[in-house]
Amino acid sequence: MAGNLLIRGGDGDTLRSLNGTGQYQGMVKSAYLRPSWDTQWGFECHEPPGPASWLSMLQEYVRVVGDLLAPGGSV
Repeated sequence: MAGNLLIRGGDGDTLRSLNGTGQYQGMVKSAYLRPSWDTQWGFECHEPPGPASWLSMLQEYVRVVGDLLAPGGSV
């Protein structure tokens, strides 16, 4: 695969989609993850999750992106 790919979307769903294809494993040079937290938007519930929930989301994102990162890639 040549060139660049910019994806804008929900981190979790996007990462799982990319990881599920197998096409991008070990090819991502840089991943910017910004799980929504205390933003007052982006949640379907009335109260945003607390810090523990945010850390759980971030941990899952880092785990999934780890399979996608190229050697020397960064998050």
